[in-house]
Amino acid sequence: MCREKSGLKTLAYDFFDYASTSISSLTFNSSRVGTKKIDEDESATIMDATMAHYGNALEALVEIRPTVGTVTLLLKILQPYYGKLAEHERSRSVDATLQVLRVYLDRAEDITIGVASDFGPLPSLLARLSPRMVDSLSFVRHQSLTAIHYAFRIANAYKGHGIITDSSLFGVEDFAKDYLSNEGRLDTYEAKKAIGKMAEVIESRLPQCQIQTYLSALFEMITDRQSQVSSAAAQLLTYTLTCRGATLVLEADTLVTTMLGRLSEVHSCVQTYTDLLAALVAFAMHQQTVVCDVMLRQPLPYSVQLLDAWECLSRERSLFASTLDYLLELMTNALDQPYDVVDTGGGASVKVVHVEPCQYAAAITEVVKNGEPEWSLNERVPMVLAAMFHMISSVSDTQWPVVVRESKDGSKQPLIITPELRRFAEKPAGLAVAGLKTLFSRTHSCAVIEDMNQARGWTECLDRELFIGAITVLVRSLVEHRPDWVEPLARRVMEKASHIREPIRFTAVIVSSALVRSVFDISPDSNGDFNERLMVDCIRLLENSLADQSLRIRKLCVRGLGELSECSSEPVSDRFASMAVEAAMGGLDDLGDKKDAVAMESIIALNKLVSRTKDSQLSAILRQVLLKIRPCFEKEYAALRAASFKLYGELASRVGGDNDEFMAHLHANIIAILLHLNDENEDVRKACSTTLNQVHPLFAVGTFSSIVEREMNRGRLPEVYAAVQRDLASVLALSFPDRVNQYTLTCSNYFKCSNARMRANAALLSGNILGVLTPQLRATISKDLVFSSLVLLLKDPEDVNVRIAAVKAIGNLHDFS
Repeated sequence: MCREKSGLKTLAYDFFDYASTSISSLTFNSSRVGTKKIDEDESATIMDATMAHYGNALEALVEIRPTVGTVTLLLKILQPYYGKLAEHERSRSVDATLQVLRVYLDRAEDITIGVASDFGPLPSLLARLSPRMVDSLSFVRHQSLTAIHYAFRIANAYKGHGIITDSSLFGVEDFAKDYLSNEGRLDTYEAKKAIGKMAEVIESRLPQCQIQTYLSALFEMITDRQSQVSSAAAQLLTYTLTCRGATLVLEADTLVTTMLGRLSEVHSCVQTYTDLLAALVAFAMHQQTVVCDVMLRQPLPYSVQLLDAWECLSRERSLFASTLDYLLELMTNALDQPYDVVDTGGGASVKVVHVEPCQYAAAITEVVKNGEPEWSLNERVPMVLAAMFHMISSVSDTQWPVVVRESKDGSKQPLIITPELRRFAEKPAGLAVAGLKTLFSRTHSCAVIEDMNQARGWTECLDRELFIGAITVLVRSLVEHRPDWVEPLARRVMEKASHIREPIRFTAVIVSSALVRSVFDISPDSNGDFNERLMVDCIRLLENSLADQSLRIRKLCVRGLGELSECSSEPVSDRFASMAVEAAMGGLDDLGDKKDAVAMESIIALNKLVSRTKDSQLSAILRQVLLKIRPCFEKEYAALRAASFKLYGELASRVGGDNDEFMAHLHANIIAILLHLNDENEDVRKACSTTLNQVHPLFAVGTFSSIVEREMNRGRLPEVYAAVQRDLASVLALSFPDRVNQYTLTCSNYFKCSNARMRANAALLSGNILGVLTPQLRATISKDLVFSSLVLLLKDPEDVNVRIAAVKAIGNLHDFS
């Protein structure tokens, strides 16, 4: 049996090769030998005879063993020639196929009436011959049609009906007359019409069990040399996927992968490329999730073909909304664990982003760019904004992976984060930024883009610290230019204020904090009017988040509550002012605030809130505020010291000199103000100068006020600090003799300060105070404590300026001898 098949196969190949090459061989041999040339008539006669014998040989081969095995073997030999460039090869191979099918239908020995089975070669024949119905050669078109007709008749016989004529099958002549009557090349319309009709016939007759073979052969035909034939194959594919896409579950992943791969191969053929994209969309109607999943696995940045695929998918009105919703859901899940922490040695580590958030952000960007209908996109804008905000918060401190991560089964995942992507986007958060830009461009929100450009917001979104300010700028721009988006966006992020992941909670706090204050009416509703309910909800969220375990969340909550001072709604501001002040004061005692970040925000917030707090409220909290401010004067963080002095000055302006409690604190703190007037940091020096301008009227000492106004008018720095210090110290000592001992003891406390400049300033100030005292006042001074401390400063090991200051101070104490 095996020897018979082998011999049959060899004989068939020999016949076909001889028939296909005889003309060229004869011509070549004659020219090489140099003999007389065979004229065209003689050549044609020889070829006609050759092909006649060739046909007879094929028929004989089938008659010898009229089984499907013989047919399959011969078709396997003939089919590679269907798409050949030479017309005679295409026409002879298709004609030979027709002969084989005709003889087999008449002589088949393996067809039994009443016993149903499937004709194995049917799907391959249909897939390869149906596109040839639009071949450039008319003979090929008609022979292909006839061969398809015979294939269907044989398939009907295999169903147990015998070889009787199938009355429901199309007639070859009628079909040719209706769809293939043109002897020349078919135009595009005629070709699509013919293929569309044949697609209907195939759909009604091709068994489901043979669909895989049919589709595989169609994918081969898509790369045919003739553009019209390849387009026909894509058209047949589209029709099949439209009708049977729901049943192709197991094959779905392979089908989509193959279609995407073929797109790059047929990109130069516009019609085929378009038809293949249509097939992808048709399949997505049934297997949308699989289509999206396969497209998501493609390398980033997307190729031109992938961009076109996403565009077609999103432009399909029935697919856009569900596609975007699916991607947003994937993004939400991916942000639950968006990175791995990788140990880099030496106690250091880096966060390496997972590919999933990058995949989803890139896909969302493309879907948003082309999505239709527009009203459906507008409904989902807040959802997209929230997703991009969450991504920026989650990956702002991550970097790209440089190696492909292994799957749980040990296999490597496909390369998605390519070197090209790393060149295109500096950091993973850049993909979210690209998505935001695309969204605003698509929705004609150019003013928002411009606001971000002016604030350098897009660049700051990539920074792990600055992205907070960038999102704040963006939210406030939305308040001004797209108020209808604000409340849905806020609700979307606020509903996750208790999320297990800190970046998600942080996003809710950023948005809420940004909405507490705006240039115009804040927290607008869809009409741009003040939305008090949303405003209150934002404040409540900030209040509840003050106890969050995250330091940066607590810090931002204090900042946001401080913005109540700018609230345009006075009832709301008055209602929550006391709570905001308490929150700010609580921030000064934050146990986890090792670097005074929360304390800084607290001081700034208190500075803002003092001006809006009612007198009764301020009076109730004044003692606590004053007690909490005092330690901040000596903080290592210069900005915190400066802010604390500014706050003290604001309190002085608000309270006035009639408040005995404040005056007691003023006498206790005036030494700190005078010492820090010569602080190492210029901002602190300016803050102290401003504070002196605010507090000097409270002393009700004309000489003191005149010195301040002359040397530090409107907060300018004194030209010579030592002279100003001497003058102010003399006035204080003589104007408030009962406070001199307090002043000197306060100075002596600074003698052990870690800052050398403060030690020097304190030494000078103590000498200036004590040097002008009367004998009666000198008797009230704690001499032993002050003098012993000054003597120790003479031996200061760190700074010569401290020792010099101590010498000057002791020089002023000659009257104490």
